[in-house]
Amino acid sequence: FSIHADQYIPVGQPRVDLFHKYSHLKDYGLVPEMKDGQKLVVALNFHSVTDPEINRLLPVISWEANKVFFNDVIELAEKYPNMFFLFRGKNSTWVDIPAFIDVMEKISSLENIAVDTDFDTLERSYMLCSSCDLIIARHTSLVDEAYAYGKQVIVHDYSHNSNRLIGY
Repeated sequence: FSIHADQYIPVGQPRVDLFHKYSHLKDYGLVPEMKDGQKLVVALNFHSVTDPEINRLLPVISWEANKVFFNDVIELAEKYPNMFFLFRGKNSTWVDIPAFIDVMEKISSLENIAVDTDFDTLERSYMLCSSCDLIIARHTSLVDEAYAYGKQVIVHDYSHNSNRLIGY
């Protein structure tokens, strides 16, 4: 069975259109903690499972692997007070996992970093990524879409148990 086409229409990443939809949102009212003049950096983190037994079987999204990302972003927040760093993931259940107490204490001690916990607003990740100045991310489809749209992105491709996750 085969299908032949005379014309191919490239469509790009499936949700890049949402970046266009929210491209007008340069109003940082989305992040009330930001101060005037600060640049917004959205840090797209992986989720963490709450069960310690399952956690130990997931090297890419393990607590230790995620802590490396969180601590690297926190270090940037300490060095660049003129930028506001906002962690955004698929959920924020990790903030209640005891293994992240030290990370949450560091975040709470800084004025230019926060964890976004609004998961009721539809397409909020796209709103934030459309309006931000930079995205730092673990590898996700959202960062692929942001890059396809033309956003400035840095992919954090490092973990405590490897020096590279992406093969390109």
